[in-house]
Amino acid sequence: MLAFLAALAPTSSATSQSPSGDACSATGSGTTYTLVINLPSSAPEQGGFALGASGVSVKSISASGNPGSLSTKGLPAHTSGAWILTGPGVPPGATVTLAVTTSGSFAGTSFTVVPASSTSSSPQMTYFDPVVCDVTKKVLPSNKFMIHYPVKYVPAARVWHLAVTTSSAGTVSATEVEPTVGTSGSMQKTAKSLVQAKRKTLKSGGTITLTLTPTANGVAALKSNNGSIKIRLTIGFAPKDGKPASKVIRLTLKQ
Repeated sequence: MLAFLAALAPTSSATSQSPSGDACSATGSGTTYTLVINLPSSAPEQGGFALGASGVSVKSISASGNPGSLSTKGLPAHTSGAWILTGPGVPPGATVTLAVTTSGSFAGTSFTVVPASSTSSSPQMTYFDPVVCDVTKKVLPSNKFMIHYPVKYVPAARVWHLAVTTSSAGTVSATEVEPTVGTSGSMQKTAKSLVQAKRKTLKSGGTITLTLTPTANGVAALKSNNGSIKIRLTIGFAPKDGKPASKVIRLTLKQ
């Protein structure tokens, strides 16, 4: 234990003091993380927090409600960036939330957080002992979805039903891919859509039905093509708090 603390001893002008009693937890993935630091009621007022992570460096830090600036000088060992408050220090019993960006994808399991005392009367930052901030990796919801064929025509409503199954909560949409028309010798323009569909939102994964309704142009095209039209649709799924996905499909819609 003594060897571990010695390895994390501050370098340069930073000096070590004593345990702060702070507790820390972190969530995130890739290069973006949120660190929540809780100061106990017995903690001293704190004016900054140095951060480090194995294999990457800290590129940026921000703290809502605790204005400050990023510092990369005079830091404790095994840290690469510090948020130094420009206003009042953090009082005992308070919570500080830091938004942190790292230089690369972080494969480790924890950050090193070294709190600093509030030293408005001294030019030398005094750091407390390091605190381990365990990371809970944020798992994005799945954006997988499945389109069901064939598309069903509903004569009574003169619309088509397209069923889509999603793997999680989110919003499903269908947008017609509208081609450009014209030749190299004439002005090109975007063709008007033949069908339209309202997006639908699911509170959990499951199957929903999109209604494809012919537009005025679609009705005209159906009349001139013996009740059949060919379209391309972009089917999109945007999972809640996740990364959107989409597929382009070709359909022949028949009455």
